[in-house]
Amino acid sequence: MKHFKLVFSIVIHVARGNRIALAHAPAVLACIYRDIYDVVERENRRVNLVGDSNGKT
Repeated sequence: MKHFKLVFSIVIHVARGNRIALAHAPAVLACIYRDIYDVVERENRRVNLVGDSNGKT
């Protein structure tokens, strides 16, 4: 993810209730949601690998 730091910063601000003006909002939001999905999927894989190595599922 090339823009992870920027996307993560935007996500934090939005999660805290801060409003952010985005040029080309639909395209920007689509990219943010895609990157969030990628982060969640990566974390899920990491947790599953850690769980498997400890004998958990």
